[in-house]
Amino acid sequence: MNFLMLTTLDVLGRRNNREHHVIAAARQRFDQVTVVFRKRGAADRRFGAMMTTDRMAEIKGNVTYIGINPLLNPPDGAVRARTQSEDKNGGHLRTALGHAMDSAAILRDKMTIRALHDAGLSVTDSAPLVTMALGPWAARAAERLRSSGHIGPYVYVDRDYEPGFMTSPLRRAWATAQERRAVRQADLTLCIGRRLAGRFENIRGSTIKLSPTGVDSGSIPQRSRKTPCAKLLFVGEVAPYSGIEEAIAALPAIATHQADAVLRVIGPVQDGYRAYLEHLADVAGVRDRISILGSRDRSEVFQELDQAGIGLAVFRPHPLRIHAAPLKVLEYMAAGLPVLALEGSEAGDIVTGAGIGLVCACTQAGIMDGVLRLLGDSAGYVAFSLAGPPAAAARDWAKVMRDEFALIDSLYQNGRGTG
Repeated sequence: MNFLMLTTLDVLGRRNNREHHVIAAARQRFDQVTVVFRKRGAADRRFGAMMTTDRMAEIKGNVTYIGINPLLNPPDGAVRARTQSEDKNGGHLRTALGHAMDSAAILRDKMTIRALHDAGLSVTDSAPLVTMALGPWAARAAERLRSSGHIGPYVYVDRDYEPGFMTSPLRRAWATAQERRAVRQADLTLCIGRRLAGRFENIRGSTIKLSPTGVDSGSIPQRSRKTPCAKLLFVGEVAPYSGIEEAIAALPAIATHQADAVLRVIGPVQDGYRAYLEHLADVAGVRDRISILGSRDRSEVFQELDQAGIGLAVFRPHPLRIHAAPLKVLEYMAAGLPVLALEGSEAGDIVTGAGIGLVCACTQAGIMDGVLRLLGDSAGYVAFSLAGPPAAAARDWAKVMRDEFALIDSLYQNGRGTG
């Protein structure tokens, strides 16, 4: 049998996403693996190019990558850069423009569905296929392929709260409807978190299973912390929802109790937002305690994990973040780093369930209190550190993928056929 993946993630332009671990597992299990993905719009992609579509193919061993550029695919991040203010002073006009452009992006979603479907047609006339669709647009493409008899059953992977990426009420409603349709139509739905899965409990006839986010636990240096350390670390995309502003606001009070308190931030950040965060640090009088490092090689991320004292995952309570199972939490866990996460979120559920840290509100007072509670309880701090590596090993990608493909094998072996 062969394996077909449909996804909107640029798998050749990104790294360390769920798709990459699925591909690694699939290439060991199947004769041929085909990955159809939407490419990120290039930075120099002009309006004329957006009115055309193109396709590329690249073969690596038994994996064929087919990248599609659908109609209306803008440069990556271009819409956000033009419609979101870095310092919250964009005004009503910018907000209205953002909503209008986001509503118009429904057309781009539809073009993505069509392009993924059309590219999928080119590989569905070979050996029987096991088909996986990641995200609702990919699921719609798979639904069309199944309806026309080109594939048999397919698996839908719900790995994000898709409406959370949208700003306009119209597109949020559209995305919500497409997610529910994907769950209703798919032969099997895999959700990466309990909060995501809980949204679909009332959909009759659906088959929903949990397949959590994993971590390469063996690749991350592990260290058991023997004493509390006030070096705070955030790893991930640096954006207004990340809680960095609130952490900066909390740092002066933390420093009055912990003279060595610092905050180190590593991950992609737009220049304007970096400048805004540095301005906040200046105003708070803690500029010398803040390091915003930007994107770094994985080896440097591992060094930061090893040297840190507390891992931060205290996001603003946006639905996108509440439902996310962030990789950073699992990497903190694998490194033996006690974690402070957002209460009432999937990340917070992971932290409390594994016994690796505490939860708090994403406010100045909440972060200050959470950090000081962690640092003020030496025995608890050490226990959180010791609990991390074995909890991460239980969620290693190798185990997650074994369990996931066992569910998929059951689907295809229990009377549904392979198309």
